[in-house]
Amino acid sequence: MVISRTQSRLKDFRKNNRKPEKRKPRNQKVTESYTYFDGRYKIFRTAISNQVYHFHTYLRNEKKTFRRSLQTTDLKEAEKRAETMYFEVQSQSNSGRRIFSLTARELAEKYIEHEQKRLDNDLISIGRFRNIEAHLKHYLRFVHTTTSIANIDPKFFNDYLGHRKKIKKDVRLTTINNELTTIKKMYEFAREEKYVPPDYFIKYEKFKIDKKAESRDAFEIPEYEILISYSKHFHKYAKNEEDEYYCKLMHLFILLMSNLGMRFGELHNLQYEDIKFIKNIVQITIRKEKTKVRRERVILANEKCAEYLKRVRKISKFTSRTSYIFSSYRKDTICDKSNLYRCYQRLIERISQKKTSAEFDVTKTFYCLRHFFITIRLLQNVNTYKLARYCGTSLKEIQMTYDGMTSL
Repeated sequence: MVISRTQSRLKDFRKNNRKPEKRKPRNQKVTESYTYFDGRYKIFRTAISNQVYHFHTYLRNEKKTFRRSLQTTDLKEAEKRAETMYFEVQSQSNSGRRIFSLTARELAEKYIEHEQKRLDNDLISIGRFRNIEAHLKHYLRFVHTTTSIANIDPKFFNDYLGHRKKIKKDVRLTTINNELTTIKKMYEFAREEKYVPPDYFIKYEKFKIDKKAESRDAFEIPEYEILISYSKHFHKYAKNEEDEYYCKLMHLFILLMSNLGMRFGELHNLQYEDIKFIKNIVQITIRKEKTKVRRERVILANEKCAEYLKRVRKISKFTSRTSYIFSSYRKDTICDKSNLYRCYQRLIERISQKKTSAEFDVTKTFYCLRHFFITIRLLQNVNTYKLARYCGTSLKEIQMTYDGMTSL
C-alpha cells in the first residue's frame, strides 16, 4: 500500500516539475564525414557549419551523444583534436564521472527515487518522505528546474534564506533550516553517485534559531472554544456532498488531535486495525513507520475520543480493517491532507470575519492543537515524563518548549 502510494507521489512530483518542451533542431545536412577507431567516433561538417569540423561520439554509460566543435577547418588538425578529445572523454567516463551534468530536476528525481527505496525498506517514515518531496519543490523553485547542477555555484545557496522569506514572510527559520539540511543531504548523495565533483559542497551562512520564538503557540481556551463552535456547524456551508464530508471530517480531526495530542501525520495515517475499543476507552497503536521518531507507541484514550472515532466511522464509506480512518470520499485510500487543510483554511477565514484578532489568532495551525493538549496536561500537573512518553517526544523537548508556562 505504501509502495504504490509513494510511486504515485513520485509521478505527481514529475508532473508538477515537468520538463520544458525541446526545440526542434535545425536541419543540418552533413556534407563531409569520417569515422575513426572502428567507428567509435567521427568528425564531420555540415552545410551550415562554415566549413568547421565537429566531433561526435556516443557515451554508452549515459546513453547520450557527445558532440563538440573542433574549431578548425583543417582536416589534419581536426583529426588530432578529435583523437585527443575522444580519449579525454573516455577516460572521464570510465572513471565514473559524468560528461553531461544533470539538471536540478533530474537530480531531485533521482534523490526522491533513492529515498523511496529507503522508505520501502522501512528506513525512513512516510512523513519524512513527504517532507523531502516538499523541501525539494522549494529547491527547484530556487535554482529552476532546467538549470544544470554543474552551473550552480556552491555559494549560491547563501541566498536561499532571503529567497524563502521573500516568498513567505512568516516562514519559520526551523523550516528553512530543515529544507537546507535536505538539500545538503541530496548533494551528499550526488557526490556519492558522482553526479557532482567530490569537492562540491553547498555553502550557506548558518543562522541561529531561537527555540522559544520558533515554537508554535497553543490555542488559548477561549480560542479553542471558538474554533470548535464554528467547526461544528461548518459543514452547513459546504458546496456539495463531498465537501460536506471533508468539513465534517475536519471537525472530528480537530477534536481528536486536541484530545489525543498526536502529530498531524500520526493521526492522519491511522487505520482501523490500529484502534481497539475496550469497554468505554480506546487503545491506539501508533506504528513506528508512521511516526516522526520511528518508535512505536500504544496509548489509551478516554470515552470522549472513542466516541469521536465512532462518529468518523459513521460518516465514512470505507471502514474495513485496513481502511484509513480519515479516508477519501471516493475511494478506499487515505484522504489527501490538502482536503483537510483547505477546509481548515476556509474555517479560519470565516472565523476572522466574525472575530477580532484579539479574540482569535488566525495564524494558528493544526499543529497548535497538539501544543494545546500538552499545555492543558501540564497545567493539570500531569507527570512530565509520562506526558512525553504519551506524546512520543522527549522529556527535554517538553521542558524546552513549555518551561515557565503558568497559564493558557
